[in-house]
Amino acid sequence: MTINQVVTSFLLYDQKILILKRSQKVGSQRGKWAGVSGYLEGNEPLNQAYKEIREETSLGEKDIILIKEGSYIDFQGITSDTTIWRVFPFLFSVINPDKIVLDWEHDEMKWIDPQRLKDYDIIRGMEEVLQRVF
Repeated sequence: MTINQVVTSFLLYDQKILILKRSQKVGSQRGKWAGVSGYLEGNEPLNQAYKEIREETSLGEKDIILIKEGSYIDFQGITSDTTIWRVFPFLFSVINPDKIVLDWEHDEMKWIDPQRLKDYDIIRGMEEVLQRVF
């Protein structure tokens, strides 16, 4: 069994969360909506969350405030039955959303009411991951 560890961060502003539409250039789940995500490259999920936010939105640590770090959640069967995806969730408040600049990993962004998440074609497990921090 393979365990892939990833971080997923949700950015909050004015009671809305930011969702990002994954581009055709990413390795998986193209065209689906997600939070800010990336593989855990070291042993510190929070540090990786800050890195992914900086890379994908251009927001630095001074532009966001950590609200909550949730317990990880495991998913199996997303890409294969022999791979477990371990997701470390985070929730951050954004100070100035006008500073967001998306990188190549995403084609579009939207601020939505968290209750409306099910109205979008989201990556598998996103609602459960959000519940860990919301």
